[in-house]
Amino acid sequence: PNLVTHGYKVPLCSEEKTDPYSFKKGTKQCLNNCKTLQSNCVVCGLDDVNGVAVAGNIINVLENTVTPTFDPLLALGGSASISLFYAPPFDDLITKVGYRKYDVKSTNNYSLKKSDTSGTAWATSVKISSNPICFNDTEPYYKLVINGDTARAFSFPVFASPELGGYDLILSPVITKNITGKEICGVPGALGCSQIRDSTRPNDIRIVVSWSGDMDFKAGFAVPELVEESSFSAATSVITKSVNYFTYPQNTLIAIEPAGDLTKNDEVGIWCHGSGQTAAKTKEIAFTLDTTKLRSDNYVLYVRAVSSGIKNYANTAKLKVEVYFPENDTDARHFARSAQTYYLNAAIPSDNSSAMYWQVLNIKKSTIEQDVLKRVAPVNKIKTGAAYFEF
Repeated sequence: PNLVTHGYKVPLCSEEKTDPYSFKKGTKQCLNNCKTLQSNCVVCGLDDVNGVAVAGNIINVLENTVTPTFDPLLALGGSASISLFYAPPFDDLITKVGYRKYDVKSTNNYSLKKSDTSGTAWATSVKISSNPICFNDTEPYYKLVINGDTARAFSFPVFASPELGGYDLILSPVITKNITGKEICGVPGALGCSQIRDSTRPNDIRIVVSWSGDMDFKAGFAVPELVEESSFSAATSVITKSVNYFTYPQNTLIAIEPAGDLTKNDEVGIWCHGSGQTAAKTKEIAFTLDTTKLRSDNYVLYVRAVSSGIKNYANTAKLKVEVYFPENDTDARHFARSAQTYYLNAAIPSDNSSAMYWQVLNIKKSTIEQDVLKRVAPVNKIKTGAAYFEF
């Protein structure tokens, strides 16, 4: 509420005049019977004096990792952008405090620039206030917007000393369930316009496993009939036969490993999109499952440590698994927000300190569960081996 001192109404922090793209947030207090006014207002947004630059790397989990296009934001579909707002509201001319626009193929990194009063980007990097009050739980606060999709804006903390890879973005294009034949590039038939998004995909579920650091993990699937890892998995070697999800939406191939032979593929309802890594050692591997074509009623999704008990990495690797479901969205350049997230540091531990497996969840076949949103069953337990998986 507003304060009154010496007979005058005291403006709120948010009401104080600031420079363009700068805002004030905080509280004021009356002390000593309101003879003294204490201001706890801080500057948010643009702060050329004490602000920090924001830059990071980008991974689009569907980009072909063997012959990457290095267009993670899908700029070929039109202009692509990353925008940092102090929101709400989302106003290009008032609250867009940082911006990066791509009119041609975007690179796999970004650095936020200043916005001028017309909403376009200047060449100079923007310096943004890193005061924690600017991204606390009380709106307005910093929110990042990808390709203008304000409906999926997400909280974006800005730190005075960010950790390595702290601003890296792992992006998963929306699984659209109600449209067909949508071009992801602006001019049909134009150069680079070969990807057609045939997106009637109401039964697909995407899994993105990510972590950070020097360590490596393997992710894969198991079924009750084949509990030996070497029989049915994408986990024990580098995947080199990723199938393009957009180009071949009806093919459900994965490079599986019967007896370690990568030449033997089978239809198991899974695409492996390969793995990605940024310069800051943010890493991921992604899969999409067509739940109408699963070989078994249940698939186990697991993550495996390579050299020691997986619990040893619970507080260092930031290992997590994100789950994405089909959505009602007709824009081929929108990126989804995960519907479910599982963290290794929240997994139920094993009595075996050397247990190397994390059974994250089970995925049910469409004939077992009609609602695609209910086809994921959480497990979230550390296991000694595949023989101990819960189906």
